[in-house]
Amino acid sequence: MSTMQAVRAHARGGPEQLVYEQAPRPEPGHGDVLVAVKAASMTPDELTWPETWTYTPDGSGPERTPVTPSHEFSGVVAATGAGVDRLQVQGPPGAEGRDAAQRGGRPC
Repeated sequence: MSTMQAVRAHARGGPEQLVYEQAPRPEPGHGDVLVAVKAASMTPDELTWPETWTYTPDGSGPERTPVTPSHEFSGVVAATGAGVDRLQVQGPPGAEGRDAAQRGGRPC
């Protein structure tokens, strides 16, 4: 399994929970695109949003940790899953990362 560097939180809390560490590199599923992030931003409020910690926007879903906050990012397409034909590897993703957070951290 390949890895990547990521800022993640293993427990709910504020910025003090964030850790820069090695993390498993996700594999894109059907219709997904893996983006190699070159820049990302995060607000402390993201750590208070229910959808940061669960699979559902209202917070009723199962807990998912560790989480990688940051729904705004810039990068290039690193890999595509089956069924993706409009984006090319090394091209711009043209999507916002919030989709990934709402789908359990899967690539957008």
